[in-house]
Amino acid sequence: MRTSYVIGVLGVLALWGCGSDSTAPAATLSDVQISADLAASTAPAVATNASVFLGAEVGSGASSASMVRAAGTATCTVNSASGLMTFSAESHPDSISFTRTWEYFSDAGCENAFDAAATDSIAFTASLLEVDNDPRFVARATSAWQLDVIGAPTLAGATTHVWNGAGTDADTATHQTPGLDRTYSGAAFDTAANVTFPHPLNGATVPSSGTFTRWMTVTVTHTTHGVHKVQTTSRHIVVTFNGATQVPLVVLDDSTGAHLLTCTLDLTARRLIENSCH
Repeated sequence: MRTSYVIGVLGVLALWGCGSDSTAPAATLSDVQISADLAASTAPAVATNASVFLGAEVGSGASSASMVRAAGTATCTVNSASGLMTFSAESHPDSISFTRTWEYFSDAGCENAFDAAATDSIAFTASLLEVDNDPRFVARATSAWQLDVIGAPTLAGATTHVWNGAGTDADTATHQTPGLDRTYSGAAFDTAANVTFPHPLNGATVPSSGTFTRWMTVTVTHTTHGVHKVQTTSRHIVVTFNGATQVPLVVLDDSTGAHLLTCTLDLTARRLIENSCH
């Protein structure tokens, strides 16, 4: 079985420091507004990752996930695919360009093909370019992920499929509000922990449990009455899956863990529920 990538990469979190102001912000751009903006632009990214897992479960049939690869073996077949996905009925729909590679594993090591009697994990890398077009903001992100899915005793015979992984993102998001236009640019480190689907799915379209966690540091440029202000800030965002299409998204202070904001994310709509943040 291929082990989860999460334990090996958590040390990267130590590299993230606390943000500090490079220029004093205008009074009209509050910490609450920043948290709300970052929650809104994170929502589609979370929905994207949930749909990536679901697409693997559905697209490969009942027994395996079809878009994965482990890093660094030369003895087994490495599979690859690329494509473009679009979402929503908006005039400018969200889009995701992706490339992915995958490889199969059993207790004996990597395999050249899926084996229903032996394959117990599949690992993959994925590179994504995501563009989200919301009437309130436009976000663009490039992501690189390493993930794996496991099932016991095998993926074919398991009652659940469990996903774990880690990714890095470079993001920009522009929010336009009369008198307070603002653009965010920065980086994020993401983890998916024990994101679980029933097997077989039996109609399930969202994870039954697990978490998505994002640590992000961004530089905010905002314009008030023609005056540009710049500040740098960090946030910790946690989404908890629960089998429902609407799930809690919590924004925390990255250094103290203090609660800043809770919103409701609609995984199907790929957006926060309007007026759900408090």
